Amino acid sequence: MILGEGQRLDLKTALGSGNIGDSAAGTAGLSAEPFADDEPTFYEVIPESSPPRRLPAPVPAEIADDNLSLDDAIKRHIEAVLQRVHGKIEGPKGAAARLQINPHTLRAKMRKLGIDWAGFRD
Repeated sequence: MILGEGQRLDLKTALGSGNIGDSAAGTAGLSAEPFADDEPTFYEVIPESSPPRRLPAPVPAEIADDNLSLDDAIKRHIEAVLQRVHGKIEGPKGAAARLQINPHTLRAKMRKLGIDWAGFRD
């Protein structure tokens, strides 16, 4: 488009897969008649409306405090998950799987935040 000087760019010719002799403009890859064929234009190919956006999940009440630091919110969230899984860290039904993080990463985060997983065991 930048080098087309108002003419339609023929990609096959520009990339070397079309016949260069077909170009009536004399410039490799450009056709003489702008938009002469029935190919869709940019506006016909790209839909005018985008799909509806998904709204984020509501924030649990125990995390929704406006004065809560990020570390406190993370700590509360990890503790809530640990409570649901009865302190299990690894495995398909463990806290790491539910939080979608590596178990080693979860343990490191728990050490940093001072979370004792044993307190959540039955």
